[in-house]
Amino acid sequence: KHAPPSSSVFIGVDVGTGSARAAAFDLAGHLLGEASSELKTRTPQPEHFEQSSEDIWHACCKAVRGALAAAGTTEVAGVAFDATCSLVVLGDGDAPLAVGADLPDSEGISSSEAEVFNVIMWCDHRATAEAEAINATGHR
Repeated sequence: KHAPPSSSVFIGVDVGTGSARAAAFDLAGHLLGEASSELKTRTPQPEHFEQSSEDIWHACCKAVRGALAAAGTTEVAGVAFDATCSLVVLGDGDAPLAVGADLPDSEGISSSEAEVFNVIMWCDHRATAEAEAINATGHR
């Protein structure tokens, strides 16, 4: 096995509710650069919170590119990810499937940024009645 070059960095990516953040660290663990990119959240109805997996991916890429630029390198020795718990809905061929009750998703969004909101966020409460029904069984 070969050791990574001393110019290599380790990238940490944290995907949160409102942004994707990335940081570049040298082999000794010193922070060399960081960047973040905001995420779009859609609330088509009360208690419904949705995001786009494509938007999340693009935000991750933008944040990593920014962290690498701030660190002054493109040599990456390793990448680690951390994310909030959300449900990503995909269909045939891993195509994003919209989760909104007010389909199509592009309503109210300019055609230049129309996208499929296929992520049900951790803070979404659209299934409260279903969760209460399951919990009422006593988990039998």
